[in-house]
Amino acid sequence: METELEPDIWVTRGGEEEELPVMSGNLTLSYSEPCEFTFELDNSSGDYEQDKELADVREPEPEYLLLNIQTGEDTWPDCPDLRVKNYRSGPDDTVTVSGRCRLCELDKNDQAIVVDGISTVEGETAANLVDMIVAAYGLTATGVPDRVIPTFDLVGNPLEWLGEMLPDYVFRMGSGNQVVFSLYTSHASGPHLEDEEHLEVLDFVRSDDIYNKATVERVVPTSGEVELLNVQQSWDAHPSPSVLEFTLDQPSRQFSFRILKGYRGKLQEMVLLDESGDPITGPGPFTNPSYTGTVPVYSFTVDYVPGIDAGDLGPYKPNIEILVTGLPLAVDPVPVDGYSATATAGAGDRPYPEAFSLVVVPDQTAAMSVAEAKVEKGLRDGSLLGLETRILANKIPIANGGATVTDAKKKFTAKPVIAESIRLSFDRSGDTGTMAVETTFMET
Repeated sequence: METELEPDIWVTRGGEEEELPVMSGNLTLSYSEPCEFTFELDNSSGDYEQDKELADVREPEPEYLLLNIQTGEDTWPDCPDLRVKNYRSGPDDTVTVSGRCRLCELDKNDQAIVVDGISTVEGETAANLVDMIVAAYGLTATGVPDRVIPTFDLVGNPLEWLGEMLPDYVFRMGSGNQVVFSLYTSHASGPHLEDEEHLEVLDFVRSDDIYNKATVERVVPTSGEVELLNVQQSWDAHPSPSVLEFTLDQPSRQFSFRILKGYRGKLQEMVLLDESGDPITGPGPFTNPSYTGTVPVYSFTVDYVPGIDAGDLGPYKPNIEILVTGLPLAVDPVPVDGYSATATAGAGDRPYPEAFSLVVVPDQTAAMSVAEAKVEKGLRDGSLLGLETRILANKIPIANGGATVTDAKKKFTAKPVIAESIRLSFDRSGDTGTMAVETTFMET
């Protein structure tokens, strides 16, 4: 059995060595939202009255605190800067300060960032957008992908922007002023917690309310579609030559062939033509049911070929029917291609009730990443494991980080779990410090 060490826990002002006379406190760490803290201070000296620096929570350059934890030679390195938001001086000789980590500086409503006179940004990378957002509040960021965001409105709550922009990522406040991003499905390695040595309380909950299948899609917009060509034509004999040319009523960069058929035959070997009558889709016939491109199509040719058994049912007149609908050339910008990505995990079929359609997802690769994140969340939400143990500096996981659990009674052997939230509590009156961790894991 591991020798039990009593942790040394103290609070300092950010960037300074001054230790505050903290009697008790707690800190809750989470991801994609500010962590929260409360510290009770001994004010018998009168150093923390309402006219002192610590009490001025409205100061433009606010007070930052750090929770320090050391067990033996191990120190906890992951406490973010904690901003004092509330001050309370009670009737006794105590002062209570509380607040959140520096992510709270982004958690403001009715904000806007204007670029070139507008607050809607198009075709910018997520890395540049996040840098733009956090820099406005004195922060930096790391781990943000270079994924291009088609369009994003920089109006509202900046903290919410980060989650909306990257639905398959999470973020947390790192050391200093750095916001750390990582994939929801990627988990930094963490501590191992074992029953007799570490665990005091272990609570397991399993629910059947899970999702193991998610689809993320973008349907090519149809708003503004018009009828571009409607042809019904017949001949007394099979047309010669059989290669027919048709001109769209309006040139288009996005359209679909709703009807394309030849009676007792087929239409094949289609070629799309530009304004000069030159092919625009490369060698070979165009075989897709729809077209989206930067070069507008003015006309097309198609070969009407009779079936080898066309006359078996008696005399007939060769005829064709073509219906094309789409967006006229005047519609700008060019609509982007659609995509559909589906991720699944485990046995059974428990899909989300509807597909996810998110304007911030630019392509198939990003769509699959988001779908995988939705599936992992759908499964993790159904398997919860609550842990409680004494505080040890080297056993504190990071939010959305990994850990392993061994517990003979629950029949867990190095069970991998993911930390949803971590609450650290201590009281100098005798409690050596308690760590409560809410975790989830995937059962497939």
